[in-house]
Amino acid sequence: MQINLVKRKCLLLKKSMKGLINVPIIYKLNNNYKQSNNLLNRNNNKYYSQQSCHFYHTSFFSSSSTNNSTNSTQKKPFDISKLSTIEAIFQQLIKIDMPQVFERIQKFNQEMANQSLLKAQSQIPSLDNQNNIQEKEIKLEPISDALKQRILKSLELLVSLPDIEINKEEEEEQLIKAKEKLNYIKSQSYKLLSTIYSNFYKVLKVERDPHLAFYYMLLSSNYNDPEANFLIGEMYSDAFNFIAGKELEPEKFNYIKSTSFLYGTEFEKETGTYIYLDEKSRKRKLLKSQLGSEALSARYKPEEYLKNFPGLTKSVLNIRFKESEKLAVEYYLKAADLGDVEAQVVISRFYLEGKGGVSANLKKAFHYTELAAKQDSYLALFNLASMYFVGMRSTVPKDGFEHLTDTQLQQTPDSTEMFEVKKDVSLAMEYFKKSASFGSAEANYFVGNSIHHGINTMEQNTEKALEYLNKAISLGHGEAAYYVYCMYKTGDKCKQDVSLSEKYFKTAIQLQSSNALYELADRYFHGKEGNPVDYEKAFQFYQLAGERKNRNALYCLGVMYYNGIYVQKNLRLAYERYTQAAALNSKEAFLAMSDMVAKGESVPKDEHYAQQLRKAYERLVEAEGRQ
Repeated sequence: MQINLVKRKCLLLKKSMKGLINVPIIYKLNNNYKQSNNLLNRNNNKYYSQQSCHFYHTSFFSSSSTNNSTNSTQKKPFDISKLSTIEAIFQQLIKIDMPQVFERIQKFNQEMANQSLLKAQSQIPSLDNQNNIQEKEIKLEPISDALKQRILKSLELLVSLPDIEINKEEEEEQLIKAKEKLNYIKSQSYKLLSTIYSNFYKVLKVERDPHLAFYYMLLSSNYNDPEANFLIGEMYSDAFNFIAGKELEPEKFNYIKSTSFLYGTEFEKETGTYIYLDEKSRKRKLLKSQLGSEALSARYKPEEYLKNFPGLTKSVLNIRFKESEKLAVEYYLKAADLGDVEAQVVISRFYLEGKGGVSANLKKAFHYTELAAKQDSYLALFNLASMYFVGMRSTVPKDGFEHLTDTQLQQTPDSTEMFEVKKDVSLAMEYFKKSASFGSAEANYFVGNSIHHGINTMEQNTEKALEYLNKAISLGHGEAAYYVYCMYKTGDKCKQDVSLSEKYFKTAIQLQSSNALYELADRYFHGKEGNPVDYEKAFQFYQLAGERKNRNALYCLGVMYYNGIYVQKNLRLAYERYTQAAALNSKEAFLAMSDMVAKGESVPKDEHYAQQLRKAYERLVEAEGRQ
């Protein structure tokens, strides 16, 4: 069974690199360069040689001022006759020089992806190769000094060019096209410089300067570059993370730690309640305390930036870089309206959930989801399918009243209307299938499941179902592998094949399916499927499954802590695991908590609360019986 290991780990890659390289930026830039051919003239080959990679625009560097203090003075008007040479410089940069950088980064990414997978597999005690896995240092190969100077000199020239000014009286078509070309070249050059000083700094052997990266990205956004506006939104949304160059998220999501009571509580002003501190919150607080109050201060004074770095302006340097949810949303919205698909997905989620400082608005959420879906975003297609699948309706502000708060809307007559996304399962499945075709593992799993059971307007077809399910597995969907394991094990609408089912089970374990990890733990706990009773391994696998939000595993961990099986008896930890399992609707956990509360074991004795927990258990049992 072939598994695409690179795609499997693409989402973990960004976290593994700890701020060194932002993979999406790299490839979006690369794609932008490929698409630039329809805007730029391809017939400027006389200005560069692909074989020798040498420049033939020395006169530009000698004639263009290299004294960056001229940023603060007036620049000479742009000479349109030299535009073809400028285009050739830009083409050499994106077709010859930068691809050499991308090749090194792509190689580094591949090695990091492979090592991340091996590291993840090493956590699975059942794999034969666990003891042979040794983590090696992966180095990013820097480029030559000559190539570095060529790239930086090219960008220095391009961002230092004056804009083309057009008077309303002389709006010549040729001049307008020249302005569009130059604006595009400058926006991409600014964006590249930003990425160099924030992400590519090790490849080009320059000092990382997140503030400089922020200033350059702002300048790119001023040319209405969709991606630059999105990235500015990202910077404002998590400024401390960007400044530190560290990843605040844990290496992998850990439900046990993220919902643990052990980290204490903190008063949250927004809700007026005490909240549990998860792992990310703790790391964030620690980082802020380490960075101190000067964390968001720029490394140099504005006049030093103007003197030492080309293309900067005083107006940009006067903008303070800070963490601001409001500014982040402002730039996300601008990027989304300019057509950036990632921004459209982000802002649609904000409007759907009422997060990011915006009020919930189903109409706007649907609008931006549709826009992203039209650009074939598999995430947007999946979200759009989900909306049609369940059907949604909500009160939304009428046009012209969107700026009002929820309280103001309630107090303003005739300011709202009902918006509805009518349930349409057939249309939803079409969108799910389209999302699957563009690489959504979840969509492939859902469509395969529906076809296997012949539900959701899908005709039953086991062979077709397996096509979707195997595609989901190749994309790293562990639960799809576990599902196929169950199919072959029980002979559910297919020929029973125990040997093949075990192969899928092993694949599910490798892909860290929470259900497969729980079942493996259960095999060791009870000595089933030819496995000896081994409480140590059972605990390890229950722990792994619990970290991935498996409620049965969390309940079993509670049982082991409560009874002191393999681990030292700990009623507090037992109650915590029961609580985590109950949050995921484990009926057994509610019953266990009820007993502990009634007896006052590790928690205050409270008969009334114990009765409430027992009623919750009874409701879940009743609901399970109706299914």
